Amino acid sequence: MSDNLVTVYAANGHFEGEMIRAFLEANGIKAGVIQESAGLAYGLTVGELGRVEIIVNKADAEKAEELLNEYDRDGYVLPGDDLEDPNSEGE
Repeated sequence: MSDNLVTVYAANGHFEGEMIRAFLEANGIKAGVIQESAGLAYGLTVGELGRVEIIVNKADAEKAEELLNEYDRDGYVLPGDDLEDPNSEGE
């Protein structure tokens, strides 16, 4: 891995890793995923072979970590998203 890239998140399996990568890219941060090839080939989602690292450029690491902390803490809604809360009663 290049000295210019850093790991900002460890996901469980390729699917979760791709979701996190897409989330970062939707927020303007170019990201990539790295997974042990055996884990990818067998579709593992647990343990070391299921671990997927999300990598970004060092310059974007702080912003990426802030977004991911918000995502983990509260979930995240993209600006302008018009989805209504299904639990609201037409307030």
